[in-house]
Amino acid sequence: PVKVEIWVEKDALSGVLVDPASEYRLNYFATKGYPSISSLKEAADRYKAFDDDGETVVILYFSDHDPEGLHMPEQVGEALESFGVTNVEIRRMGLTMEQIRQHSPPPSAAKRTSSRVQSYFDATGTDQAWELDALKPKVIQDLITSETEKIIDWDLWNEAVAKEESNKELMMKVARRWNDILDLINDDDDDDLEDDY
Repeated sequence: PVKVEIWVEKDALSGVLVDPASEYRLNYFATKGYPSISSLKEAADRYKAFDDDGETVVILYFSDHDPEGLHMPEQVGEALESFGVTNVEIRRMGLTMEQIRQHSPPPSAAKRTSSRVQSYFDATGTDQAWELDALKPKVIQDLITSETEKIIDWDLWNEAVAKEESNKELMMKVARRWNDILDLINDDDDDDLEDDY
């Protein structure tokens, strides 16, 4: 009933997302800065379809700790709301001040040319900025895994995994008997042709 997606500011980090996304069947999306209106509209349409099925969405959002990075999840939420989406929760997973204190990535000066630099300073008390990709990939992957596992309904998950395994076995049986199945289909086609005449 809850769909989880990972949104990340930088395309260069897409490879880091592959393992946890694959393990938990999560969609992921590199926004390449602020996401485009067309990608937001596409996401909104997807989320409305989920809503029609009674499903909600949690976006795990990863961005730099800088004036734009802190603003992006807020802007995405506002844009989705303007498209009529009501079933989405955005959780900004990183980069946070707590993670900065814990992992000590190298700082840089926040861009003075940013229109959000003053609000960033007011909110954080610093004019320093930190890049998400300074975190080790495993740290990001562990954040995704930990948050996803809090969301999963394990009874439903285990039921789906059991069904998936059963379907794999069925497909293996089909694969082993593929030639027999083709022969059977071809025989049926020949019979149908004879019935037509």
